[in-house]
Amino acid sequence: MIVPPAILRKYGEIEPYIRFVEERVESSVLDYCRRHGFAYAARVKTPDSLAEKLETGRYRSWSEIDDLFGCTIVVPTLLHEEAALEFLRSAFNEVETRSRRNSKKDPLLFRFDATRFIGTLRNLPDDANAVIQSQRFEVQIRSAFEHAWSVATHALAYKGNSVDWRVMRLASQLKAAVEQLDTLIIGFEQAAEVIATQDWPEVQSTKAVEVFFRELVEAGSIPSEIVPSNWPRFAENVFSLIRQSNGFRRDQMLDSTHSVLAAIREEILPIAPEMFPRSISLGQFVLGLLTRMGRIRGEIRRYTPLVTDELIAIFPATDSLTSVFDFEVTDE
Repeated sequence: MIVPPAILRKYGEIEPYIRFVEERVESSVLDYCRRHGFAYAARVKTPDSLAEKLETGRYRSWSEIDDLFGCTIVVPTLLHEEAALEFLRSAFNEVETRSRRNSKKDPLLFRFDATRFIGTLRNLPDDANAVIQSQRFEVQIRSAFEHAWSVATHALAYKGNSVDWRVMRLASQLKAAVEQLDTLIIGFEQAAEVIATQDWPEVQSTKAVEVFFRELVEAGSIPSEIVPSNWPRFAENVFSLIRQSNGFRRDQMLDSTHSVLAAIREEILPIAPEMFPRSISLGQFVLGLLTRMGRIRGEIRRYTPLVTDELIAIFPATDSLTSVFDFEVTDE
């Protein structure tokens, strides 16, 4: 396309300052995203895109352009949005926040409406260039679903380079699905309550493992210091160990799991809390017990046990396990 020379001249003058803003904003926002496990995306507007934006007729002056540099924080759910805004307000000067909650929208329409933070740089030297001091930038906060919709539909909707009612309709339908997904995620636990529970031996047995060890922790039989950080994963790991070492039939799985847990209880209850080992994880402790009890020996089918010197010192029988995790880095 033809970009008016006036835009090219102005863009050429201001681009070095935009790049400076990009560097400063990105160093702060990207660090925040890395610390919290959020995705990040950024771009500097091109002259072509800028010309198209100005031709919309929505801008009266250059100073109103607020997204020559823009970036995106992709949060897991909309519940993380407020925390991201708090960070942005602490790191930059807030010019304006255009919240998705405050925008007026027809309930029958579905279009892009992510929250946008408009800001300027903070903590600049007193003699900093006036353009840098006043240059606005935009930070969008999108949910993971919303970001996927935006990236996918932008590529698809504009790929044909032609106005197409069907494409616009499909993009809106997908946005409606995104809003529904975000709503379900926010009310995930409440939504799960209305789903009818179905019996499935693996899930029932895994839940039995979780309940069993939680009760021992609450009773003080297992010290709080070694409580797993992720109960569902711990329960899955222990059940997998119990199942693979005993080869349960599905129709007997829950009863067999309870039987093994009862045997583990008999081993744990005599141990005084202060004597409970703190040098191994609770999962390793269960592995040690099952090995000492003779329920596990040699090579465990489809399971690589984590055997450490500390585990062997407490449960010598675990030294006989084979195909254990190898801590050495080897070339394959």
